[in-house]
Amino acid sequence: MNAGVEATGAGEGSTLVAQEVRELVQRSAQAAKLRELISQFTADAKSEGAGALRNLRRK
Repeated sequence: MNAGVEATGAGEGSTLVAQEVRELVQRSAQAAKLRELISQFTADAKSEGAGALRNLRRK
């Protein structure tokens, strides 16, 4: 009986670990999307800043 209880516990543990892994993968994907947005925002801001600087130099 103890072996059956341990096997059940191990199965539940595996299920919990699998759930944690799925959640980690989801959070990692969300973080990657956020990094991409930040990167794009930074590139856009840099481009706008460079354009503003060029306009100031022309005046």
